[in-house]
Amino acid sequence: MAPHAEILYTSAQREVDTLSKPTRPMKNQSVADIARVAIREYFDKMNFVAPSYPRDVELEERVYKAVKSWEGHELALRYVPTAIALTITAYAHIESTDLKVLLALFIVLATTLDEPEILDALPSHEFHARFCTGAAQKDKNMLGELARIIIEMYKHYPRYAAASITTATLQFVNVSMLENAFQDVSLHPEALAFVEYRRARSSLGECYAHFVWDKSRFPDANSYVQAIPDAITFIGALNDILSFYKEELAGEVGNYISDRALVSGKPSLETLREVIDEAVAARERIHDILGEGDIRDTWDAFVTGAIAFHVIDPRYRLQEILEDSCIGKH
Repeated sequence: MAPHAEILYTSAQREVDTLSKPTRPMKNQSVADIARVAIREYFDKMNFVAPSYPRDVELEERVYKAVKSWEGHELALRYVPTAIALTITAYAHIESTDLKVLLALFIVLATTLDEPEILDALPSHEFHARFCTGAAQKDKNMLGELARIIIEMYKHYPRYAAASITTATLQFVNVSMLENAFQDVSLHPEALAFVEYRRARSSLGECYAHFVWDKSRFPDANSYVQAIPDAITFIGALNDILSFYKEELAGEVGNYISDRALVSGKPSLETLREVIDEAVAARERIHDILGEGDIRDTWDAFVTGAIAFHVIDPRYRLQEILEDSCIGKH
């Protein structure tokens, strides 16, 4: 079942040591120390204080039931807890249980298809053409499930938002196939724009941004659409920052921060600091664009929940580096 998302974060005002630029590869202990400082700094800049998120048993039951009906569901079941945790934190403000189920199923599919061996085992190279003809929506595999789910988004989001979710999802599948075939290709030192281009599509940030404002409460996409580009940047940066610790410990390459550092000729820690600064600047612009009121409050609720999700989810290993005083036991 999904993790019981009841956490407490106590914001502490403290001076943060300046991060030094390493001249040699970091040992695991130094990664933990530096990640601890950077993530706490990020939390402080976000004014992050996590509320408690109650468990949603109905959501869990409906999502598990739906996933178990899929062809190849054995591969997807392990991603259900993550999807439920993200839904009950980042999208806790959404009132419709039907929509929450839809979002959770979308997240299950996105995280499942992000695995190269799973996507490559499906007829993914035919997906876009079949989607355009309407054939993919009839397929019984997980790509067919994805096609049907994004069509359902039109019931819950304004036309522009739903269409953006559709195109962003198609781009995600396309760039995922590219990444699977790109692993042995060296990045050109002038390819920073490609690194940004690939990250914008692989992060599904546009989908997760539009998911924030469902049309039952926000029927006019014009009320928030000017904030979408910065929201995409912010969402990608949030994941990059809070994934840094686990990725460095695992020695992962090919992620956004390592690739950006590589083509920029900068240390990964300097790049991390740049991404934190860019996230803070994007947050300020989003606030300015949305102004005071329900639209901005809803965005802020999403941000708080999205950060809390990363703390809760054991994949990110953040509880290894944050003190007990920062995270309550649950």
